[in-house]
Amino acid sequence: MMRQVWAVAWFEFKMHWRRRALLVVTLSVAALIGMILVIVSSNDTRQQLSSGTTQELLDIVPFFWIALYFCLLVLYGPIMADVVPLDRHYGVRELLESLPLSDAAYLCGKLCGMALALASGLLISVALIGIGGLLVYGAVDISRLLRMFLIGALPVVVLNGGLTLLLSAAQPTRRRAAAIGAGVAILCIFLFANAVTAILAQNANTLLDSLNPARPAILRFFIVATAQDDVLLAPVRNDLLATLVMGGVQLAVVGAAVWGWIRWKAGRA
Repeated sequence: MMRQVWAVAWFEFKMHWRRRALLVVTLSVAALIGMILVIVSSNDTRQQLSSGTTQELLDIVPFFWIALYFCLLVLYGPIMADVVPLDRHYGVRELLESLPLSDAAYLCGKLCGMALALASGLLISVALIGIGGLLVYGAVDISRLLRMFLIGALPVVVLNGGLTLLLSAAQPTRRRAAAIGAGVAILCIFLFANAVTAILAQNANTLLDSLNPARPAILRFFIVATAQDDVLLAPVRNDLLATLVMGGVQLAVVGAAVWGWIRWKAGRA
């Protein structure tokens, strides 16, 4: 089964880059951060940020993290909505059904391929942003930059992209799958606004936050803890861990439900 999962994942990884949507989103994210780097690179802003010392890229985390986080929530999910329906559209799904490939291996492969594609896209963004920070500030803390993307950005896009992929997998048409992707994005926008309000009011609910698709604990980690230059702040770190664990459980439960639905529909056919 693992070989089947890897084969589907590798195929999906290549298809994401061939469809160009991931490339456009990746470059858009890098361009957004690049523009903010240019804006905050004025002499007055840099003096206010650095206070005479080199704070490197960490200085502008509070400035661009909310904008970046919003883009991660609303852009990456919809491009994953038609992953499975697109296979049906081109007849790939019918070909796969003629092979000894289980629905579980197919869905797992799709999720793994999505995760690989998103991780590679984020690494490209990290490289471009690092180069931009180096040109603007003369120095970049690579460890903090990687931590921000690997602990913050990657879980958001993988968890939310995975939810969109799974929820749209049972849809018979690309139009309905696109509607699911748009619905998840709109929900995330609404919950994102509530998350920002809760963070500003310092009103956190660990259980609800861990199940919230807007992942407010991850947002809080980089707005509160990183801004205070203390990423090991225990309560925030614990909330972050709870969000990552419960996000994985949430993805597994939705995946199991979708797999059961697909099997039930196949049994009725």
